[in-house]
Amino acid sequence: MTRHPNSLAAYETLKMGLRQRRILRAVESSPDPLTDRQIMWALSYTDMNAVRPRVTELVQAGHLAEVGNTTDAVTGRRVRLVTLAVPATQRELF
Repeated sequence: MTRHPNSLAAYETLKMGLRQRRILRAVESSPDPLTDRQIMWALSYTDMNAVRPRVTELVQAGHLAEVGNTTDAVTGRRVRLVTLAVPATQRELF
Protein backbone atom coordinates (compact mmCIF):
# COMPACT_ATOMS: atom_id res chain seq x y z
CA MET A 1 0.00 0.00 0.00
CA THR A 2 1.37 3.40 -0.98
CA ARG A 3 1.27 6.18 1.61
CA HIS A 4 0.49 9.76 0.70
CA PRO A 5 3.47 12.13 1.27
CA ASN A 6 1.38 14.22 3.68
CA SER A 7 0.62 11.12 5.73
CA LEU A 8 4.29 10.24 5.89
CA ALA A 9 5.17 13.80 6.99
CA ALA A 10 2.51 13.69 9.70
CA TYR A 11 3.81 10.33 10.89
CA GLU A 12 7.37 11.69 11.09
CA THR A 13 6.09 14.63 13.16
CA LEU A 14 4.40 12.23 15.58
CA LYS A 15 7.65 10.27 15.98
CA MET A 16 9.50 13.43 17.04
CA GLY A 17 10.58 13.85 20.58
CA LEU A 18 9.65 16.79 22.76
CA ARG A 19 13.01 18.49 22.25
CA GLN A 20 12.68 18.30 18.46
CA ARG A 21 9.18 19.80 18.62
CA ARG A 22 10.43 22.60 20.87
CA ILE A 23 13.24 23.34 18.41
CA LEU A 24 10.79 23.48 15.50
CA ARG A 25 8.57 25.89 17.43
CA ALA A 26 11.55 28.12 18.27
CA VAL A 27 12.65 28.25 14.64
CA GLU A 28 9.08 28.81 13.48
CA SER A 29 8.63 31.75 15.86
CA SER A 30 11.73 33.54 14.60
CA PRO A 31 11.45 35.85 11.59
CA ASP A 32 15.10 35.14 10.75
CA PRO A 33 17.16 31.95 10.40
CA LEU A 34 18.80 30.86 13.65
CA THR A 35 22.09 29.29 14.69
CA ASP A 36 22.16 26.28 16.99
CA ARG A 37 23.31 28.58 19.82
CA GLN A 38 20.43 30.99 19.22
CA ILE A 39 18.02 28.05 19.40
CA MET A 40 19.70 26.93 22.63
CA TRP A 41 19.25 30.41 24.12
CA ALA A 42 15.63 30.66 22.92
CA LEU A 43 14.84 27.40 24.72
CA SER A 44 16.80 28.37 27.86
CA TYR A 45 19.12 25.40 27.52
CA THR A 46 22.70 25.68 28.75
CA ASP A 47 24.33 22.88 26.76
CA MET A 48 24.84 22.94 22.99
CA ASN A 49 24.57 19.14 23.00
CA ALA A 50 20.91 19.54 23.95
CA VAL A 51 20.28 21.23 20.60
CA ARG A 52 22.92 20.44 17.97
CA PRO A 53 22.14 16.72 17.45
CA ARG A 54 18.38 17.37 17.32
CA VAL A 55 18.85 20.17 14.77
CA THR A 56 20.94 17.83 12.63
CA GLU A 57 18.21 15.18 12.84
CA LEU A 58 15.57 17.72 11.84
CA VAL A 59 17.67 18.84 8.86
CA GLN A 60 18.18 15.23 7.77
CA ALA A 61 14.44 14.54 8.12
CA GLY A 62 13.65 17.55 5.94
CA HIS A 63 11.90 19.62 8.62
CA LEU A 64 14.65 22.24 8.81
CA ALA A 65 16.90 23.54 6.07
CA GLU A 66 20.41 24.96 6.33
CA VAL A 67 20.24 28.33 4.60
CA GLY A 68 23.67 29.78 5.12
CA ASN A 69 26.43 30.49 7.58
CA THR A 70 27.32 33.20 10.05
CA THR A 71 29.91 33.83 12.74
CA ASP A 72 29.02 32.47 16.17
CA ALA A 73 28.73 35.23 18.78
CA VAL A 74 30.61 33.20 21.41
CA THR A 75 33.24 31.16 19.58
CA GLY A 76 33.84 33.34 16.52
CA ARG A 77 33.58 30.24 14.31
CA ARG A 78 31.46 29.82 11.19
CA VAL A 79 28.19 28.08 12.05
CA ARG A 80 25.06 27.09 10.18
CA LEU A 81 21.82 29.01 9.99
CA VAL A 82 18.59 27.02 9.85
CA THR A 83 14.99 27.78 9.02
CA LEU A 84 11.86 25.75 8.41
CA ALA A 85 12.10 23.62 5.30
CA VAL A 86 8.34 23.55 4.85
CA PRO A 87 6.15 26.59 5.58
CA ALA A 88 3.75 26.18 8.51
CA THR A 89 0.79 26.41 6.14
CA GLN A 90 1.95 23.24 4.38
CA ARG A 91 2.70 20.99 7.34
CA GLU A 92 0.89 19.41 10.23
CA LEU A 93 0.68 21.45 13.41
CA PHE A 94 2.27 19.75 16.36
